[in-house]
Amino acid sequence: MAEKTPMQELTEQLVVDNRMTQQDADSWIEKERIIIVGVHYLGQVSGKNQGPTIERAEDYIHGLGINQVRVRNHDTIARLEVDPADFSLLIDHRDEIITALHKQGYKYITLDLSGFKSGSMNS
Repeated sequence: MAEKTPMQELTEQLVVDNRMTQQDADSWIEKERIIIVGVHYLGQVSGKNQGPTIERAEDYIHGLGINQVRVRNHDTIARLEVDPADFSLLIDHRDEIITALHKQGYKYITLDLSGFKSGSMNS
């Protein structure tokens, strides 16, 4: 029996958790580009690998007075989603945020100009 790839294990778990149909999982496994995206993003959403880093990053930004924040993990990139009304506050604390998130392992920190989006599954 062949060893399962991380993507196969992930998609099987998503099927078991009723978050994906088997047909969708099979389709994902067949497409190399989506496999790569899935490992980085869906693996993150399911709480694997970088979960604690995201939580620490979000907690740090909450501590600056920004109530609505989501940090999206894209490997070494942290994409920040905040309410557009908080953009100026985020920029005011720019250097502090960069330092804190670099210490957590992110190489690049970006601001999503679309603002905060609830339920977007790291898209």
